[in-house]
Amino acid sequence: MWKDRSELNDAENKQFSPKRQITFAASVSLLNPHAILDTIGVIGTNSLLYQNHEKWIFTIACIVVSWVWFFALAMLGKELADLIKMELF
Repeated sequence: MWKDRSELNDAENKQFSPKRQITFAASVSLLNPHAILDTIGVIGTNSLLYQNHEKWIFTIACIVVSWVWFFALAMLGKELADLIKMELF
C-alpha cells in the first residue's frame, strides 16, 4: 500500500482547503484525550512545584519545547516524504 499507484476517484482525490486542514489539525490536537491528560496531569501538577518567576520560566520552557518538538516532527515528515518520492525508502 505504501507505493500503491492506483488511481483515486475525484471525490477521494480532492484536497482540503487550508482553513479546513487547520481546523481538522486543531480539533485532533485539542480534543486528544492523551494530550489533555498530559497537560493537566503531568504539566499541571509539575507546575505546582514552582512559584513566582520560576513558574513563568517553566511555562515558557514547556511552550518552547513543544514548538521545537513539533517543528522537528514536521521537518522529519518532510524529509521522509522526499525520500519516499525518490523511492529510496
